[in-house]
Amino acid sequence: MIDVQNLNDVSSFLNKLDVQWYINAGFALYLQDLPGDLSDVDIRVFYDDLAKLNKKFEYQFAQKAHLRPPLDYKYGKYDTLCIELSLDVKYDIYSTMRIVRDGLGVINFPFDEDSFKSARIIAFEGLRLPVASLEQLLPYYLVLRRNEFDVKTIKRIIANNHFKQDVFDKYLRGFEKYREIKDIYQDFI
Repeated sequence: MIDVQNLNDVSSFLNKLDVQWYINAGFALYLQDLPGDLSDVDIRVFYDDLAKLNKKFEYQFAQKAHLRPPLDYKYGKYDTLCIELSLDVKYDIYSTMRIVRDGLGVINFPFDEDSFKSARIIAFEGLRLPVASLEQLLPYYLVLRRNEFDVKTIKRIIANNHFKQDVFDKYLRGFEKYREIKDIYQDFI
């Protein structure tokens, strides 16, 4: 389980630096009462110079942070520079999201201030955390994990009361490969 004190330390540090951020991926699903992976914490930041931010994390967290280069995964490549912070669990902190996916090619996720303003604030163990909206999470799972992710969970995201079709459509239009992702989405509705 995720240590609340460590989560508080990381979130407080980002807030102190005045960095816009939100919880993403599996922990974000969990915080919205959906099945999610709790083996790590993904945090997306609105910050241009990740190497500079990493230096601040290295100093603050006694050298427990380092820059991780892009890495391969079963269906392609996470083509994104990432701060990996090793605490109770691994914290992956990244800004841009670029995925190279077999059969789809390069997928660049929208990276603009509006994406960060649309995060939901969710209470967790006395903390108030910005969390990626379901509309932002769905393309991540459709593109990145659809072969290994539970189809029922994707359908639960779409059926969730907080999921707004018009917001999803607007967010999806920010992708260069809008049509391809929309086609994958159509398979689930």
